[in-house]
Amino acid sequence: MEPGKRELRQLLKKLGPILRGESVIDLEKLRAECHTIEDAERFLQAYGVSPEEEAKIQEIKREAIEFIENYFLRDDHLTIPEEIKSPDAGAIDLILMATSPSPDGKDLVRQRWACALLRVMHTIYHLEDDIRFKYIHQIHDKILRKIKQHIYYEEEGMFLGSKGTGGIPLVTFDIKRLKERESIIMKLLHKKENIVTEITDVVGIRLVGKTKIDALRILNYLVQQNLISYPNSIPGQAKNTLISLDQLEKVLERGDEGQLAGYIRLIEEGVIVADKEQNDNPHSIDYRAINLTYRDKIDIDNQEYLTLATFLEQARWKYECLLERRRCNDLSPQETCLCDELMAFLQGTIAGIEATLNRTNRVLSFYYPFEVQIMDVETYEKNQKSFHEYKDSQRQTAKKRVLRFLCED
Repeated sequence: MEPGKRELRQLLKKLGPILRGESVIDLEKLRAECHTIEDAERFLQAYGVSPEEEAKIQEIKREAIEFIENYFLRDDHLTIPEEIKSPDAGAIDLILMATSPSPDGKDLVRQRWACALLRVMHTIYHLEDDIRFKYIHQIHDKILRKIKQHIYYEEEGMFLGSKGTGGIPLVTFDIKRLKERESIIMKLLHKKENIVTEITDVVGIRLVGKTKIDALRILNYLVQQNLISYPNSIPGQAKNTLISLDQLEKVLERGDEGQLAGYIRLIEEGVIVADKEQNDNPHSIDYRAINLTYRDKIDIDNQEYLTLATFLEQARWKYECLLERRRCNDLSPQETCLCDELMAFLQGTIAGIEATLNRTNRVLSFYYPFEVQIMDVETYEKNQKSFHEYKDSQRQTAKKRVLRFLCED
């Protein structure tokens, strides 16, 4: 049977965003058929939320409301309706509000607010259990420790290298402060992908040399010393808006030493700048740097394994204590019976823990993204001036995506 216009319109309405690769954050409303509680439960189950997570969802909802109010509504006339904010409105209620019309005629505003809140909740939910944030402090320390070993100080200042080998002068060595949770949420909300795995700059460093040529020397040192593994770099994340490599190569091929010196002087003075086509971040138009992201192999202790191992040791010790008392044969019949029951319980517990430990890795091994940013001091000072403008632009973009259909009214 040939499809009719109505059927095709419905198919395109439902499937169009998926086929076009649109983010769920950018949809005007949640595209789901949820008319009953059972429909909403099935939707949440497919999403990955279990009924046992209601307390967790309520905490995420509370955080999402605070985030919207603190970052999007502090200079706006909009307010979140009380029926949306109410603790009585759980995940299922929000899904139904976002997908089903109400009989009182107030469904449009309520629906848009439910969708706005769910956009932020969706972002936070995917942030919750990501292993990169669960072990972030251990990861941060392991990655940065080996870099710090190559930073040393003399009377003249700070250098990258080894003492006595003529290190590269550094003006600044910034260890990126671990991104605050709100900053990560904001970044996810303004990125089209809205995927936690797309955040590659949670851990990173900034190395500032005296000149742009020093920036190249810094990068060369990091590669030579295997502080950066080129095969583990993420090609799509490499951006150079500091020095035009193509133009520099042409001068090296065609010019003499005098022409090269003049060209380098123009580079350092900012007369000749790199093409900024590589910069795909609309919020950092004036930001120039060499940005690289690579994956570093991380091995860290599995805290769950260590906790079980400690519990196993305690259970074994308790079992041995009971066994010793049993051997002394100084227990009453009632105490003997109770001791035997407890020993049997401990034997089962010990066997269960041992079996679990045999299936659990003591060390967790995985690759983790790490950002390296390199620039010269003049560029660094210019970039610092535009930082607050960058953050505000990012906030405005995220606000538009979350509240877009409310702000249009």
